[in-house]
Amino acid sequence: MNKILAIIFGISIITCILYFSLTKLINSDVALYKVISTETVQEMIDKNETFILYLYQKNCASCRQVKPIINDYIRNTHNKIFAIDINADENKNYIIQDLNIQGTPTVIFYNSGKETGRFISVFSEKEFEKKAKENGM
Repeated sequence: MNKILAIIFGISIITCILYFSLTKLINSDVALYKVISTETVQEMIDKNETFILYLYQKNCASCRQVKPIINDYIRNTHNKIFAIDINADENKNYIIQDLNIQGTPTVIFYNSGKETGRFISVFSEKEFEKKAKENGM
C-alpha cells in the first residue's frame, strides 16, 4: 500500500513539473505583438500616434532572445507592440531607407508620430522598461 501511494505521489509530482515547464515554454514562444505592414506604420506615423515598433526576422537568434522580453512587457503593461518581419514585408526600401533599419532586432519608440528612441540589437528587460517609460509608454 505504501509503495502504491509513493508511486502515485511521484507520478503526480513529475506530472506537475512537466505541466508547468511545458506551459512556460509554450507561453514564451507565442508572440504577443501584432504583426503589421509598412503601410500601416506609415499611416500610424501620419496620424501622429504613439506606439512601439519591433522589427525582426524569424531566423534571427538575437530576435528570439528578445521575444520573451517583449512578451513580458506586453503581459505586464497591456500595451500593444506592433511588429514587422522584415523578410516577409514587401516594402524593403521603406524598411531600410525610411526606417533606417541596419539590423535586427530593432525597436523604435514613436511618440505623437515622431521617433523618440531606438534599440538596435539585444537589450535587457530593465533597459526596455526604462526606455519605454522615457518615451511615454
